[in-house]
Amino acid sequence: MKKMHEVSVWTIVESKEEGSAVLLRTSKKDIAIPIFILPSEVEAILVGLEGRAPKKPNTQNLLLDLLNNQYLSLQHIEIYDIKDNTYHAKLVIGDNRETGKNIQLDCGPGDALAMASSCKCRILVAAEVIETSGIPADYFIEAFQQNREGDIFGGKKSFLENKCNNLAEQLEKALEKEEYEKAAKLRDMMNAMDKTGFLNER
Repeated sequence: MKKMHEVSVWTIVESKEEGSAVLLRTSKKDIAIPIFILPSEVEAILVGLEGRAPKKPNTQNLLLDLLNNQYLSLQHIEIYDIKDNTYHAKLVIGDNRETGKNIQLDCGPGDALAMASSCKCRILVAAEVIETSGIPADYFIEAFQQNREGDIFGGKKSFLENKCNNLAEQLEKALEKEEYEKAAKLRDMMNAMDKTGFLNER
């Protein structure tokens, strides 16, 4: 069984080239996991987080109503894997009439997050996914403080790529000065950013 960590929706950012991404933030580690989602999923997540009623019933609310009518409830969602920059999620549904019994259904991460936001259930992410795609939250905080308009992810001049280039320069200087402990930390930070796949051209 995979080790899971509880996360929360931190914020949603937009990129002119890549679209919208929801940033999930861990509670114990200051790490953010970016997941690109569709515009309809952005609206559904925001409506759920703010506790507003949607202007018209959306797919997520219809599914939650259907579960409720069948004496079922969404216990939590899991983002359990990432392959080729694609996240894999599932819904864990409990039977309110029988303790301990649950149903697991594969689901797109955007839909899963929208449903979790609507019913305020837990969001769990596998430790391996956090290890593979997590980025230190400080990188995003720095980008927000610079009041950048969107392009945190997109294009050759993206914030993350510029940050990675800056780290590469620091790494080179650290190696020249034989500061190997500092160099190792810088290399780990660069690897954490590079493993997300967002620094590669699409």
